[in-house]
Amino acid sequence: MTMIESLTRGFLRLLILTFCGISLPITIFPQDTSCGIIWYPAIQLSDSTHGGFQPRIALSGEDTVHVTWWEDVPPGTRLPYARSVMKNVFEPVRDLITDTITFQYHAHTPFILADYNMLRVVFAYTGTTWPYDTPLRMISSSDFGGTWSSVQSISPQIAGSIG
Repeated sequence: MTMIESLTRGFLRLLILTFCGISLPITIFPQDTSCGIIWYPAIQLSDSTHGGFQPRIALSGEDTVHVTWWEDVPPGTRLPYARSVMKNVFEPVRDLITDTITFQYHAHTPFILADYNMLRVVFAYTGTTWPYDTPLRMISSSDFGGTWSSVQSISPQIAGSIG
């Protein structure tokens, strides 16, 4: 099979799957590709009453998936975090900003970094100058996301947008 035939065949397969996906609910079937990767139906992690933006994903250990994102408005989770320690099953979403007196507002533009069992979430804290010109903050975990440190300031300088 030539490269053109292979691309055409792949495009037609994608087109057919797209039309089937539009006309059928996504939970009916996972997608299996010719290379053996199976795509399961989407899992909603964020609260459906708020917008979830800028999802960030990190892998740690052998099979732990960590996800964080930015929710748009209160009273949503201020720094949402979810992890999956079993294939295709996520724990309930947790709010990593637990100090509501010092940190009353939301985090934005989060990034999650993993090094085996050590995790760090770097974010800009909105404070009263949303969404720009805020110090960068960090929260960390040394046990695959089981427990988290308190929020730490990692830069006394204000930052525009991290990204």
